Parts: sequence; structure tokens; C-alpha cells
Amino acid sequence: MNLKNPDNKIKVLSFIEIESQRKNIFIDSIKLEENNLEDLIIRVHENTGEEGNCKLKHNFRCIESSLRSVEFADVYVTNILEKRENELQNSLLAFDRETISLHLKPFQIVTLRIALNITN
Repeated sequence: MNLKNPDNKIKVLSFIEIESQRKNIFIDSIKLEENNLEDLIIRVHENTGEEGNCKLKHNFRCIESSLRSVEFADVYVTNILEKRENELQNSLLAFDRETISLHLKPFQIVTLRIALNITN
């Protein structure tokens, strides 16, 4: 969603924000998991050929003010077919209720499955 602030600059609101020191990691896609509509699938990639860390943070309140609480309940790395693979888990550094920390190798694509805990 784009909004204009008083300075007439466009501010982009998103329910998922990405922080990366080198600005080399990008979100490619976000969708609901096909068999469980309370799970998100997020795909990110590194695009400069340099290893890097990033944090994904949610801001669900900006899109739905009636939600009392949305938390990341579980996170794991999947393969491109969105199936869990244990050898891929080293990309996931840590997660808590609001933040996911990742480490990506050069040109790596990482697909995450995120279980949400939603309270209305």
C-alpha cells in the first residue's frame, strides 16, 4: 500500500519488512500455503554474489486493525516444492514472535514456511 506523507513523499507499507545491511537480499514472493491458510510461504534471494544476513519483521497491524495479535509460531526452510528439508535449516539463524533472522550464501534462494498464531 502506498501512502503520501506530509512531505509529499510516498511511503510504502507492507506487512513484512526486510532489513539487510548490504541491501542485497530481497523478498521474491509471499503467499498463503495451499493446504493451510494460516501458514505463509515467503521466498527470498541474495542478488550480488555476497553472503549476507537479513531480518524479516512482520507488521500485520498495518493491514488489519481488528487483529489483537499475530505471531510467528514456527518457521522452517523448505525446498522449492515447499517440503521441509533438514539440510536446508542452516539458513535459518533464529526466530521469535515478530522477527526471523536468516543467513544467505551468494545467489541463494530460500523458501520459508511460517506458521502464524492469530488472535482476533
